[in-house]
Amino acid sequence: MLQFKNGPYSKKIDFMTRKISDLHQELTEHPIYKSLNTKENLKIFMEHHVFAVWDFMTILKALQIKLTCTTIPWRPSHYPKEVVRFINSIVLDEESDLDHNGQANDHFSMYVQAMSEVKADVKPVLRFTKDFNCENLNGNIKDFVEFNLKLSSQHPAHVIAGVFYFGREKIIPAMFSKILEELEASNEIAKMPALEHYLKRHIELDAEDHGPLAEELLISCCNQDAKTYLEALTFGLQACLLRKKLYDSITEKLETAKTFRPRERWVQNP
Repeated sequence: MLQFKNGPYSKKIDFMTRKISDLHQELTEHPIYKSLNTKENLKIFMEHHVFAVWDFMTILKALQIKLTCTTIPWRPSHYPKEVVRFINSIVLDEESDLDHNGQANDHFSMYVQAMSEVKADVKPVLRFTKDFNCENLNGNIKDFVEFNLKLSSQHPAHVIAGVFYFGREKIIPAMFSKILEELEASNEIAKMPALEHYLKRHIELDAEDHGPLAEELLISCCNQDAKTYLEALTFGLQACLLRKKLYDSITEKLETAKTFRPRERWVQNP
């Protein structure tokens, strides 16, 4: 990662880096993962979390638009060619990967398919992908999605890259590993091949490929400029805070519904 010694922003950068690290730890240890031991809980979680899966693709495509040429007539990108290669290679995997049946599919559609395995309601998110009306979204989902839509449409590449790395690629492998751990402990994951494939594929891709690529992309976008990097950190921190608020609200919903049973055996509600 970038290092800025004794500069005017170095203390702020160190502070923000520690704050993000602390938030990543909180997200990795969030109690929501321990609740995913009933199909009803998993269903509720996926119905909320699917919006984060959708706007991940929006952030990714915003980066591709800003870092490569997606217009006609084509012209070479003014960004370094390794940056162009980084983002295009991530898009290739996220937008046209192979699903659990070996068929080409985007990761959002894979997740929607996995929702059917627990009979989660896909109608709200599919309706949203047609009208993009955030006013129909509830509470923290609305805040989360609006932040990322505004980010993708109004902010420069280095800010989007900061959210993409700190708010997504750096933390997703740890979060999804926790979810997979709970599902494997329930002995029910074998009945959910689409979800199992989705989780394992993201853990593999983000830890080994996309995470390091997203970090290199961020470094290139900041171009050794401390002020620019601090802006990326600031928005990355906001993204993590919104993720935590989203998870807190889902946990509260589960507790209110009295389906929150941490570390108990898998219970299939009637």
